[in-house]
Amino acid sequence: MAKPKLMTRMYLILFATNFLFFLGFYMLVPTLPLYGEMLGGTKAEIGLIATAFSIASVAVRFTVSFLMDHFGRKSLLRFGILLAFVFTFGYLLVHSVYSVMLLRIFQGFGFGMVTTFCGAMAADIVPDERRGEGIGYFSMGTTGAIAFSPTIGLAFVNHSGFPAMFIASGVALAAALVVMQFIRVPDPPKAKKTDEAGNPLPRPAWWNRFFDPVITWQFCLLFIYGLCRGAEQNFIPLLANSEGLSALSYFYVIQTIVVFAFKFITSRTYDKQGPIFSAVLGGACIVVSMFLLSITHDNLTLTLAGIVGGVGLGTLVPTYQVWIMTAMGAEKRTLGSALYYNTYDIGIAIGSVVTGAIAGHLGYHHMFRICMFAMIFYLILCFVTKKVKRIKKPGRA
Repeated sequence: MAKPKLMTRMYLILFATNFLFFLGFYMLVPTLPLYGEMLGGTKAEIGLIATAFSIASVAVRFTVSFLMDHFGRKSLLRFGILLAFVFTFGYLLVHSVYSVMLLRIFQGFGFGMVTTFCGAMAADIVPDERRGEGIGYFSMGTTGAIAFSPTIGLAFVNHSGFPAMFIASGVALAAALVVMQFIRVPDPPKAKKTDEAGNPLPRPAWWNRFFDPVITWQFCLLFIYGLCRGAEQNFIPLLANSEGLSALSYFYVIQTIVVFAFKFITSRTYDKQGPIFSAVLGGACIVVSMFLLSITHDNLTLTLAGIVGGVGLGTLVPTYQVWIMTAMGAEKRTLGSALYYNTYDIGIAIGSVVTGAIAGHLGYHHMFRICMFAMIFYLILCFVTKKVKRIKKPGRA
């Protein structure tokens, strides 16, 4: 039996919109700290720019249920891209680091909207039996943009200055705004308010607008991985510097290549083997990666940690994105997309603080060893999750 078509016109339009948005947006990630420094900001003030952005993007995702009650997804997606686009050109007019911080907050609102609604729309239009594959390919576009756009942004700054970089970023965001006008994806069906007899159904609890118990296990597993991902993002460069290692640039290049390759492979594995298999495979790779980082004293060990960690990252990110949105069902898939991004981002934020405190007291090697044990606990929870899912009645999974 032939597989249903995946690369439809609407899928490609969503893919292009998402890619162009991330291409433009991530030019700002490595360059805004430099811009803040040029404006005379201290290290603490520059750090607050990133913190304010993260808080804004997380906060707006908690409002998606309310927003969906009043506006369509396409309108909200358009508004999110528009916020990012307009305030990118605002950087050309400001002269203080606090003005940059304010603009970044508004861009955080836009980023939270775009990531939530674009991912949910993509999950809606791919065939059920190819959802893992479809979301895997979709996230490869995100990964590609994130991998290359910082280099492009820095090249503009080094050769033409900040104004040229802001204009280039704005052009990519404008292109995303144009392409998204061709999106034709219907909004999900709204939850029924009455039963078949016309009697009003009980109103769901207020906290159901922010969380759904059906993803409790996925939430716990993704949060644990997010904690360890925070350690990876923030402290691998510092570990390499403390050990005098020269392979850090190769580490990121190789890891990006591996992430690409395994997103392609594991997106299909999810559809054939199910989420638990992919969650265990990716988690086991992160355990090995954390162990290698805990004993890293040479370039070879650091590179091997990057390869194995890339397999884990390329496996876990699309797995949880699909797993959570599938578990939430069509009516609440947009909320599922928001919960996926928020769980991951909050885990990374808390993990950065906690693991930083651990590293300050015990050193980087012991910190990564503790992360290894956290991921071993994650694997234990995976097997508990598998048993719980077996004894539950059939339903959303």
